[in-house]
Amino acid sequence: MFKLSKSYHNPKHSKLTRIKNRVKFLTYSIMHELLQCQFSSSSLQNFLLLVEAGQFLWYAIHPDFPFLWQTSFAQYPRDIVKYLQVDALFRQGDRSFYYTVLYIFAATMLGLFMCVTFIVVKFDVVMKKSSTVIYYLLRLLSLCALLLITIGPIPVFHTFFEAITCDKDDTLDNDSKCYTGIHLVNTIIGSFGLTLATIFTFTSQLLFIDFNPASNIPFAGPQSIIGFYKLAMKIGLPLYITLDSDLSTAKGFVIFYAIVWFFALVLRYISRGYYNESVNTMTTVTESIVTWAAITAVFHAVNQ
Repeated sequence: MFKLSKSYHNPKHSKLTRIKNRVKFLTYSIMHELLQCQFSSSSLQNFLLLVEAGQFLWYAIHPDFPFLWQTSFAQYPRDIVKYLQVDALFRQGDRSFYYTVLYIFAATMLGLFMCVTFIVVKFDVVMKKSSTVIYYLLRLLSLCALLLITIGPIPVFHTFFEAITCDKDDTLDNDSKCYTGIHLVNTIIGSFGLTLATIFTFTSQLLFIDFNPASNIPFAGPQSIIGFYKLAMKIGLPLYITLDSDLSTAKGFVIFYAIVWFFALVLRYISRGYYNESVNTMTTVTESIVTWAAITAVFHAVNQ
């Protein structure tokens, strides 16, 4: 399963160098195995890209924007995309639902941490002999990594941001005491989950990639910064919605959002796309639709 490097434990190196080489070896070896164990297909990847676009679209057609069209026709896409993230559900003020989502996401982050720790601890044993347990753990981690670079960050980070902030204008915090009792417990859980989610998400975005043009992995493609560009949006959007729950700066937000998506399209245009043609086409189409919606929202904001 794994191939041992001959240099990471060279006794001629300093202890710090050996530790650094060990960490690099473990990280890259495990990420390589995750790529080998992944089971994504073009259809699944296109579906995830479609859901991801729906998550982004929500922030261009948010129903609480007072300047957007309020027609039955416009309500249909809102009703569809509101179930692709947690903002609309949290705004209903159902604390039981919110607590359930928070604890599920926190438990998931803890489970991922335990899986990674188990693999690292058992690494020397697994290196010499294949393990069925490790194989299925790698399959599970591979699926989680795939979700963390597509549809996972927005709902996960939104949930944890809600836990560590307290806003009396927020329907989840309007009658609770900030940072006392259950809110303090949730803040601790949210901080823990946010830390792990940040580490796992950035690691997946950085290393869960394949540059081989002949690869059968649907998201294989040349190196590009657009992945981190979109990840910054996936973190920034729920942070904005959490901090400005009454959307008092909505006009400025939609203008900024349209500019951000315009530059995203520019980056997509100047960068080489995914090697898989259908995935590349789906990416271009969905990002163009989100950009069009964001620009349309700007016209409504300016002409109000």
